Amino acid sequence: MFDFIAQYWGQIYTLTSAAGMVVIILLGKTYAKRDDLTLIAGRVGQLEQAVSGLPSQSELHKLQLEISELRGELREVKPELRQARRLADLLLENELAAAKESK
Repeated sequence: MFDFIAQYWGQIYTLTSAAGMVVIILLGKTYAKRDDLTLIAGRVGQLEQAVSGLPSQSELHKLQLEISELRGELREVKPELRQARRLADLLLENELAAAKESK
């Protein structure tokens, strides 16, 4: 057996190296490289930070309720604003009429 290895050690070494390279290539296609994983881990960290700053579902629900209340309050104020605008228009008309008469 040792005579066989001693006689064909070059060919055995070449075949073993070739088989090792094939295994390395197949493993490289199957598994991710360390650099890729580091890059992905950094991007995931950035996403986690961005998501942690977003409001939660309960906060969004509270905001929706507050917006609904604000709409209701604006509907209540709208007629009063119309009255105030009408009064301002009348006062402006009076001032313009008084300015015309004084000229």
